[in-house]
Formats: sequence, C-alpha cells, structure tokens
Amino acid sequence: MLTDNHLNKYADVLLWGLKKARAKKYKKNDVIMIRFDLPAIKLAELLQAKLLHMGMNPILRSNTTPKMELNFYGISNLKQLVFQPPGSIELCKNLNGSIFLHAPESLTHLSVVDSQKIGKAAIAIKPLRDILNKREETGAFGWTLCTLPTPELAKQAKLSNKDYTKQIIKACYLNKVHPTHEWETIFNNALSIKKWLNGMRVKTYHIESENIDLKVTPGERRKWVGISGHNIPSFEIFLSPDWRGTEGIYYSNLPSFRSGHYV
Repeated sequence: MLTDNHLNKYADVLLWGLKKARAKKYKKNDVIMIRFDLPAIKLAELLQAKLLHMGMNPILRSNTTPKMELNFYGISNLKQLVFQPPGSIELCKNLNGSIFLHAPESLTHLSVVDSQKIGKAAIAIKPLRDILNKREETGAFGWTLCTLPTPELAKQAKLSNKDYTKQIIKACYLNKVHPTHEWETIFNNALSIKKWLNGMRVKTYHIESENIDLKVTPGERRKWVGISGHNIPSFEIFLSPDWRGTEGIYYSNLPSFRSGHYV
C-alpha cells in the first residue's frame, strides 16, 4: 500500500503533469474531471481537495467495476451499448482538464465478451473524444494519468504487492523529498534531447539486435515527442514512423492488456 505521504506526493506530481500537458495556463473556475478506479479513491480525495484550494471545479467520476463491465457487455442490447448519457457533449465542451487514476482490480475480466460489442461501445464515444482532442489542440484541455498498485497488477507482473508498490514509488520519485523537482529536471532534459533529435537530417533509422532488424523512416514532417506530463510515470521519447519506408522484423515478448483482454 502507498502511505498517505506517498499519495500526497503523487497528487502533487499529477497536478504538475496536468499543467505541463496543456499549452495554456489553468485559471480559477476551470473544470477538471477526476476519473478513478475504486482502489484509487484516497488519491481522488486528495486531488479533489487540492483542486478546490486552487479555485478549480473538480468533477469526480468512479469507473465501472469489473462486475459492472461484465453486466454491461453481457446484458446490453445494441441501443444500450451505444447509449450516451444526456449532457455528455456539453460536459466535454466545457472540460479544461482530466486526471485518470488507473488502479484495476482485473485485467482479463472481459476475455469472455465478444470483442465486437466492445468495439461498438468504443465507436459510440468517439464523438466525445473528438471534442476533447480538438480542445487539446487549441490549448483549452489537458490530461494526465497514473497507475496505482493493485493485487491484480502485481500478479500479472509476477511480483508481490510490496515489490510492485516499490516499483511505483521508485518510478514516480515518491521516495524523494520533492518529486515534482525530479520530474521538472526530466522534462527539461527531454526538451534538449528532442531538440537534438529533431535537428538531425535522418532518412532512416536502422535498429538491430538478436531478434530485431528494423528500418524506420521518420518522414519529413515527423517530430520526436514525449515526456509531456500526459503519463505518470513516462520516460519514452518517440515518433510515428512513415509506413511507406518502414520495414523489417520487430520482436516483443512483453504482454499487453486492452479492454479486459490479454494480448
């Protein structure tokens, strides 16, 4: 378990990330959504208090439990799958920020659900995502997210709860006196690295290892991005390859979990 001190520092880091993730500065009376899994409720409470002290308007929303998700996909008819609550569009048009607290109690509970149902529900909320994406492009909206340790995450990582929690603490610098100072240093270092990478005139990157032989073409307009405050923790600097000049062999042996499925 994360201590109260760890959680308080985590809240400060998330607010740092939220500010970095938006082009424009936040101001009083901005509307900030906090979405959280139930095991993250203590962190949600801390964030609510901090946002209120900042003069902002936090909106708290609990995510569905694994049982609720199973009920939804198992029982819903087509109309229920694509139903959007009244006011959803108006809310998205007025959101200035979003914080997502990822603390899953299950990662594979939807393995018995038809993936087409999950796809239909995802398509139904795309108009809402489009609104937020457009607001983000104009600097009116920013978002960040984090992961909190849970028994399910520890089990899938083949670690004890205690060791998994230690990894979260270490990765987010919650064992430091001022974690936000550590993140500010990383952010500034990343700016220098991205500037250096973007200044290179590169036609192709060639990656070779025992299992990989991959040529990646960045393309003329691609930019290296990353460490923008959106994900806590996050250390990657990346670009989107131009598929027209990218070829070869890529290998990965790490599992991934998506929409309650093991991939």
